[in-house]
Amino acid sequence: MNFFLRLLFVTVVLISCLQPEPLYSARRRTANECRVCHTEIYSEWQASAHGKSWSDPLFQQRFKEMGRPDKCVSCHASKPINESSFSCGPVARKHNRHEGVSCITCHSQGHIVHGAGTNAKGAHSCTNKSFKTPELCAPCHSSSCLCFNDQRGGHARQLGDWVKSPYRTRASCQTCHMPARVGQTANLRHPSMSNKTIAAHSFPGSKDIDFIRRSIGFRIERQGTELLLSLVNEFAGHSLPASEGRTIFVRLVFLDEHNLEIQHRCETIDSKHCNRLRSGESRVYNYPLYDGWRRVKVSVLFRHHCGQPEKDWYLLHHRLFDLQMNYDVPPTGTVADVLRQQQKERKQREQYIGKPVKVDEWGRKIKDNQ
Repeated sequence: MNFFLRLLFVTVVLISCLQPEPLYSARRRTANECRVCHTEIYSEWQASAHGKSWSDPLFQQRFKEMGRPDKCVSCHASKPINESSFSCGPVARKHNRHEGVSCITCHSQGHIVHGAGTNAKGAHSCTNKSFKTPELCAPCHSSSCLCFNDQRGGHARQLGDWVKSPYRTRASCQTCHMPARVGQTANLRHPSMSNKTIAAHSFPGSKDIDFIRRSIGFRIERQGTELLLSLVNEFAGHSLPASEGRTIFVRLVFLDEHNLEIQHRCETIDSKHCNRLRSGESRVYNYPLYDGWRRVKVSVLFRHHCGQPEKDWYLLHHRLFDLQMNYDVPPTGTVADVLRQQQKERKQREQYIGKPVKVDEWGRKIKDNQ
């Protein structure tokens, strides 16, 4: 009798092992499960743009105005990308949408937890090389989405810009948007675990004014009867602004000796005007000067979306330039000298990088025989 009971027990165990593990649709995992151990990383993510991708009031407003299309949900509240496939794009989920792009979105695949590396004490059961490459970002950041009714073009094609930039050989998306920092990965589960270098989960981007300011540099000077202004996309691995609806404004207000406005000029840089700043690009604007013009106020501003009121625009740079100062003796390091040096460096990068590769809308290399 005992023999038959044992045989029955072994049979049941074997059958249960053969049953496939329920995926996301059967087991609605949440980011709160990760919070128990990864409190430090969870707090970073919760305050990030990924954590608020669904609850953001601007998104909800536009989402409602557009009739709540499923295509928006597929990126702002998607199922785990390791289950829906990297190459086919994200799939919208129906549950826990308030979590936005959560831990489950990137790390989960049923009972399997994906990560950049394994740890004997950690929960990561699968080392995924995509976590250190732009492939992890491709499902949402290389798609074409018309999220603005008055715009045309890709809403989030940062990966396509990156593939064509000089950064593709030396930096990935994670280099800038998940910078390395010192901290704990599982600070509650293992309180005695020592600090180590980990990837930040704050995901700085278009809503981080200091992050944008570091990417855009400008110089201004007078040469003869002209004012030269140079605007440079210095550190972004993609074009700026990165998405539709976002705009960079360069405003110049020319003043007389009594600080009264003589003339006002404004340069607009966005996808609508097809003049976004490519990665590493330097652009020069020149303005004629006339007698009586004493000073000029220059402001570089960033508008996050079309409906954002002007009082909420980001002020990236501001300078009051005296047109009479050092007029006879041009300053060293002129705009022209800077541009010549940048052009030289650009040619050196092109020689180092080699021939640009052909890529599809996902940023994947296209073979010559296709």
